[in-house]
Amino acid sequence: MGDLSTQYSYAKKLTLELRQGVGQLERLEGTKTGQSLGRDLKNKFDSLKKVSDEMESRWRVLVMRESAAKGDIWKHKVAQLARETQAIHEDLTRHLAKERRRRVEEHDRAELLSRVDGAEVNRALNAERGYDPESQALDSARNSHQMVDDLLASGMGILSLMGEQRDRLKSAQRKVFDVLNTTGLSDSLLRVIQRRQSM
Repeated sequence: MGDLSTQYSYAKKLTLELRQGVGQLERLEGTKTGQSLGRDLKNKFDSLKKVSDEMESRWRVLVMRESAAKGDIWKHKVAQLARETQAIHEDLTRHLAKERRRRVEEHDRAELLSRVDGAEVNRALNAERGYDPESQALDSARNSHQMVDDLLASGMGILSLMGEQRDRLKSAQRKVFDVLNTTGLSDSLLRVIQRRQSM
């Protein structure tokens, strides 16, 4: 029981530290300190989860050795700890997801801004060189049109080959049915085979 009490005290200490840490994490959102605090809290949560799981298995053993009243008390304490652990997990997960979204948005924003700056630089360079974007767009459209025509021709060729294969397979199927009819299989068995084939 001393082990369970020690674990419970340690778990309550971790729970308190994690609750305070989550509060700090929300205040430090978006800073480098907040990111390192998030990693520390994740490690503490892993320790809390481990202790909580160990206590879950130990109180059951305690019930078998000690009185039912003590077992009920520990059952209540362990259940409460499990609920607190779950609540902390949800808070941390929510905050870490929010932080991840914020970082992705910052990255996307920086990328978009670099594209805009790069587009302005490209426009200035093209103006100096006498580059004509309209003729480039027309050439690109012509190339795209030719590629689409090639793809359509290729698709039509594939479809005609598939039609020929279908005709050959139908012919082979008819021959198989003729052979089966001559070997004495009943019409009902053939219908069952055809129904299965059509499914």
